[in-house]
Amino acid sequence: MKGRIFPIAWLALLALPLQALAAGAPPPPPASRVPFVQLSANARYVHLEGGFDAGGWGADVAFNFTDFIALAGEVGGVYGSKHGTSWNLHDFTLGPRITFLRSPVDVYVHGLLGGYVSHASGCCSNGNFELAAGGGVDLNLNPLLSWRIVQGDYLGLAGGGWTNGFRLQTGLVFKF
Repeated sequence: MKGRIFPIAWLALLALPLQALAAGAPPPPPASRVPFVQLSANARYVHLEGGFDAGGWGADVAFNFTDFIALAGEVGGVYGSKHGTSWNLHDFTLGPRITFLRSPVDVYVHGLLGGYVSHASGCCSNGNFELAAGGGVDLNLNPLLSWRIVQGDYLGLAGGGWTNGFRLQTGLVFKF
């Protein structure tokens, strides 16, 4: 007798979800308003130890896997001069992004790892590891467009020693 009660109990438990559906269970929650892909185009300012200041461009793509967690990749270039020598720095980084608030602003933090290539006119080229850690604030203008009010990052560059700096960006974010 005991051996028959156990399978009957399992069948009753499995039937509960079917009873809830038949009784008009509430509909599933609405789909997230967070787009799967976000692309940004930014103006960028970089300051590095030793007084190197430069302006340029930046772009990123973020793949939102949940309402809060994304994988972000950034590329960019800055161009400046010091003591009559022109120099540039191009970088590429990838890492996780966590977003805390949604609508009307998105506030996020990220940690990005990657590399950079720099070149000074008439001198040399260098490239190595880059670390960028920081965050930003995006103002949602409509469901498909945001204004990146600010993104600020600590920059760490390896190569002939460790160089500290920071990066500021502003621009537009397109959502798909």
